[in-house]
Amino acid sequence: MKLLSLCFILIYGVSTFAKVGYVNFDQVLQQTKEGRSLKKKFEKEVAEKQNQLQKTEKKIQKEREQFESESGLLSDSEKRKRAQKIQMQLMEFQKRYEISQKELQEYQMRLIQNIVDKMKPILGKVAKDKGYTRIDRMSENVLWVSDDVNLTKSVIKAYNKKYK
Repeated sequence: MKLLSLCFILIYGVSTFAKVGYVNFDQVLQQTKEGRSLKKKFEKEVAEKQNQLQKTEKKIQKEREQFESESGLLSDSEKRKRAQKIQMQLMEFQKRYEISQKELQEYQMRLIQNIVDKMKPILGKVAKDKGYTRIDRMSENVLWVSDDVNLTKSVIKAYNKKYK
């Protein structure tokens, strides 16, 4: 009998006995009160950085236009000097842009991680209350799941209740 059970497990896998639920994490981020609040906070940070970068870009563009309009009146050494200055400004701008993108990405990850950390005990409670042995994140690989195993709404409701 034990041999038969072992063969069954080997053939069909242990996960056959697991009750697996799924959560659409993107939906949780969009529909929890805190997720919406953090999204607004992130969008504000993005707008501030974009505004700073646009100001710098306009300043460089203005200098470039001024240089081009005065180019015929400048000596070769002055042209070279001003062209190098504009080139340095463009390089610095590109560097700032890349740093801003990296900072925004890290900031977004910290905000998301904050929600994930708060969500873990909620996921555990929902799983235990509903008899699930495992909860997976819905991804590109999961195209559809039955409402019976889609725990997204339950998780959103529990999260909003706990973190008003």
